Amino acid sequence: MDYYHRVYGERKMGWRARLLRMGRSVSDDFIHWTPEEIVLAPDDVDEANSAAPNRVDFYSLPVIQYTSRVYVAFVSIYSHWEAKIKEDGSLSQFPGRADIQLATSRDGIRWSRSPGRTPFIRLGPEGSFWAGMLFVKRPLPSASDPRLEIYFDGWRKVHNDPTRTGQPVRGVAVARTDGFIAAEAAYTGGELTTKPLVFQGKTLQLNAETGAGGIVQVEIQDESGRPLDGFKAADADEINGNYLKVAASWSGRSDVGGLAGRPVRLRCIMRDARLYSFQFIGRGDF
Repeated sequence: MDYYHRVYGERKMGWRARLLRMGRSVSDDFIHWTPEEIVLAPDDVDEANSAAPNRVDFYSLPVIQYTSRVYVAFVSIYSHWEAKIKEDGSLSQFPGRADIQLATSRDGIRWSRSPGRTPFIRLGPEGSFWAGMLFVKRPLPSASDPRLEIYFDGWRKVHNDPTRTGQPVRGVAVARTDGFIAAEAAYTGGELTTKPLVFQGKTLQLNAETGAGGIVQVEIQDESGRPLDGFKAADADEINGNYLKVAASWSGRSDVGGLAGRPVRLRCIMRDARLYSFQFIGRGDF
């Protein structure tokens, strides 16, 4: 059993310097736990141009094992780049708001932040119940609907607002399956080429959406980047629309089983489109 929790840093200037980081402990019996280890912490990018002892805290750190091979953390990023000690000795911080960023891991120990570190769930409009701070609770996949329901507590006021009283309001955000992040191409077009990968299966299945005038095509290349006969861009059928599961095909054929077990690259050619995920599956019908 993995247990993730926030860990405080040292005290500075007579008050507890936040330096809130993500710690991990492990137990086989829920009684005896390993010493906590820091697995994720604010870095130089978070702290850039900060006059305060630290600019960012990782305030709330719910982690789910999304698949057997992927962990996802919904990190509340608490921002406070101005800090002052008030006459009564308490700490005043600005802006004192928190939104949600993503971090992912294959083993629960080595974590990567989402590209650009843009919020996954942004603050609501001023005056809304989630305008000040957001803290995600445990996200729940829906058994009857292909989506992820992400429950969160929202605060209208910022952290240090003396008028912030009562309890937060519970809200829910809804994401499509695998909709945490996407490779996105503009209306003028764009491309993504994967690293060499080895797969098993017969069909390449995409989770993708396009605009009305958008497309996704897939070219399959060898390990060195040379297009493979029958799977070149000129052979690739155009995918247009919004699909959780759609098969890539070439001149009407979707069977890629003959390439299984050898290193290949996928060159995804897109226009006005988002590619959320892809996988190889064993059957041609799904």
